[in-house]
Amino acid sequence: MKETDFIEKNKKKWHEFEKLSKNKSKDPDKLSELFVELTEDLSYAKTFYPKRSVRVYLNYLAQQIFISFNKTKKSFLSTFLLFWKRNLPLEMYRSRKQLLIAFLFFVVAVLIGAVSSYIDPEFARVILGDYYVDMTIDNINNGDPMAVYKQQAEGTMFLDITINNIRVAIIAFIMGIFFSAGTAFVLVGNGFMVGAFQYFFYTKGLFLTSFLTIWIHGTFEISVIIIAGAGGIVMGNGLLFPKTLTRTQSLQIHARRGINILLGTVPIFIVAGFLEGYVTRHTEMPDAIKWFIILGSLSFILYYFVFYPLILGRRLDKENRIEEKPVHVENKPLKKYTIRDFSHLFYDTFRFYKLYVGKFGSVIVSVILPLTLLYLWYLYQYSPYSDYMMSEGEVAELTFNGQFTFTWIGFAANVLFFSINIATVTHCITNINSINTGGYLRRWVKEIWPYLLKTIPLVMLVFAFLMYMPTWVLLLSVFIAPFVVLIFYPAISGEFKFGKGISKGLSYGGKEWGMTFISFLMMALLAYIFSWSYHNPWINELDIKTAMIDVIVDWHTITVFDNYLTIKNFISSVLIILVVQFLLPLLIAAFGFQFMSIHDKEEALGLKKRFEAFGTRNNLFENKDGK
Repeated sequence: MKETDFIEKNKKKWHEFEKLSKNKSKDPDKLSELFVELTEDLSYAKTFYPKRSVRVYLNYLAQQIFISFNKTKKSFLSTFLLFWKRNLPLEMYRSRKQLLIAFLFFVVAVLIGAVSSYIDPEFARVILGDYYVDMTIDNINNGDPMAVYKQQAEGTMFLDITINNIRVAIIAFIMGIFFSAGTAFVLVGNGFMVGAFQYFFYTKGLFLTSFLTIWIHGTFEISVIIIAGAGGIVMGNGLLFPKTLTRTQSLQIHARRGINILLGTVPIFIVAGFLEGYVTRHTEMPDAIKWFIILGSLSFILYYFVFYPLILGRRLDKENRIEEKPVHVENKPLKKYTIRDFSHLFYDTFRFYKLYVGKFGSVIVSVILPLTLLYLWYLYQYSPYSDYMMSEGEVAELTFNGQFTFTWIGFAANVLFFSINIATVTHCITNINSINTGGYLRRWVKEIWPYLLKTIPLVMLVFAFLMYMPTWVLLLSVFIAPFVVLIFYPAISGEFKFGKGISKGLSYGGKEWGMTFISFLMMALLAYIFSWSYHNPWINELDIKTAMIDVIVDWHTITVFDNYLTIKNFISSVLIILVVQFLLPLLIAAFGFQFMSIHDKEEALGLKKRFEAFGTRNNLFENKDGK
């Protein structure tokens, strides 16, 4: 191609890029797209017009944007504001149909709950429970029908309600993995309760009283349960309707979209918990104030989650910048150093888990499990607590060497088991995309020792802290978690010296406290919810242990062994350790990717690597040096 033809063909694109790069309110997606095309043009110009001005001009553009990116590092605040101002509203626009479906499921369930209560007055007892109905009747007879909101201290109620509401939202989202039907089940269940509750008070002549009380907090609470349900339906639809994608690709895309929606509900649940803990209890408030809070809450929900997304989405749709779903997703290698927002952090974490579970899983099964069996054999030989049917909490206390069952052998064993796991996952992340598909154990035996020796002292410090600190200190320590979780990867991986890695982790923990703290809570909560597949503490007989494992163990132990209770407890300990060991890599990977994201933001490592590759893309015409 002649130089003049090359310029004529691409000059419009270059001018657009130059103009966009100088604009303070630049669109990062469009800029990134043009930047990639510019690097290809620069590579072409270096090959065919190495001494012409067009190469100098393109090189200048690339240098300017590199300098701009390197100097302008996104702060947590700017990322946070971008999420609320643009990313979440656009996701709500893309998911408007799913939001409508979730709303209709809930509203229809409310109506069914009310009609069922009208047909059968005992329906409220079936849905709400005898205890709650009897307690409410007593409160009505005592002249304070809403006394249930005054039973706890304000602060305690705020924390309990907020945690419970977030739990319900996450369940509504996670259940979407069952092809959206699970989410529909959660929404319908909550709708039945609301319908039965409101009709119950209607029969007592207290409909308006109950309405103006519960919807002070319920407007936010119920709305965001529906919104979280929309996120679950988005994820479930990814499995149901993959279209041109594979089901795995479709699930990954839609799960990331659903997580964005779920994250957007958390702050509103906190506000709802605050209202329920501190405001709803004041039933003596004038009705005008109650109406103001309810209508103000409803106005915010409708504007931010419905009308603003429609305004923003339709405006960007006119510019062809909204895509429901890409027609193809390339399976690119996982990158260590790249800037990640919340959704990309979760996406990369679960993708890493999927790709490498066979590797660290082989270590868990071949190394940690045999050592665990040896340790548990010793533990149950000499433990005075194993000769009766222990609860799951007691089994966990004994297995993980809790404060009431502490021994130094148990301390050493647990430190070793957790250290092996953490070191193995860190080894996989450090050598990401360079570990062969087979024979990992042989490589692991040769290379794991530097990782393990650095991991053991860190794990010992964490365990010692957990053992000896009072409960209130442990609760407060959640807020310093970012400083702790970010030191593991840089200290262990070998990319930094041990002391420098700890220093880096502590520094980044301070700079990116907010995002790391939220990521820590979300990943820990997700790991906890995944553990429910083994033992569900909230819904009896809806887990593998109760429905299957306990039955099989009882069949093979009760009539065979005199000490069958000890054997059953032993098996529970083994399974708990395996569940924890297979969930731990999720947390370690998330914190490793979080550190690398912050490090890339601080040092621009990914961008420097791309910049060094300028002119080296066309292997047909260029040598390694790009000449």
